[in-house]
Amino acid sequence: LLAVVLCALPSPLLARAAPQFFASPDGTFRFNPGVLVRCTKHSHRACDAYISLCNDSSSTPGSTLVCFGYPSELKHYGTHMAAAFSVSRLGRSVTRKECLDGSPDGARSGGTVAINDVKFRVFHLRDAAMSHYLKGRVYRTFHHDRCYELAIRVTWTNPMVLDPPGKNLTREDWKKLNERLDQPLDSFRLLK
Repeated sequence: LLAVVLCALPSPLLARAAPQFFASPDGTFRFNPGVLVRCTKHSHRACDAYISLCNDSSSTPGSTLVCFGYPSELKHYGTHMAAAFSVSRLGRSVTRKECLDGSPDGARSGGTVAINDVKFRVFHLRDAAMSHYLKGRVYRTFHHDRCYELAIRVTWTNPMVLDPPGKNLTREDWKKLNERLDQPLDSFRLLK
C-alpha cells in the first residue's frame, strides 16, 4: 500500500521530502541545511550583518569552512536581523585542551552535549557594538587531531535606534528561528 501511495505522489513532492545534505569537499562532514542558504563571497542578503555571522571565533583567518544564513524574511522586522550556522576547523596546531577548554571570544561554557554520538563542548556567546547585538552558541569537538567548531549566531539592531522603530521578534518567531538554525546542527555528522 505504501508503494502505491508513493508512486501516486507527483515527483516534485517526493523531491521536497528527501533532505538535501551539504557535504564538505574533503568528505569530512555533512549536514542538512534545511531552509538556510549558503553564504559566499557574492553573498546572499541573508548573510549580511553589522557583526559578522560567518567568521569563526578563533583568530585563525580562513578557518571557516562553510556558512549558511537564514533566508532574508527576517529583514521585514526592520531590526537588520540576520542569523547563520557555520562550520570551522581551527588550525592544525590546536591541541585537544586548547580546543575544548579555550573559550571562543570570551564565551561562557555551557557543558557538553552529544550530536550524533560525538561529544561537543558548548559555549554561549553574547556581544554588542554600536546598538547591534549578537547571541549564539558554539560547539567544539576534537576529532582526528583537528578542532571543529559549529556555531549558531543571531545578530540584530536595537529597534529603538531606527526611524521608524523596528519591531522585536515574538516568542513564536524566536522558536521558529531556533528550530531552523538547530536543523543543521542536529543533522551534523563527522564522516571520517
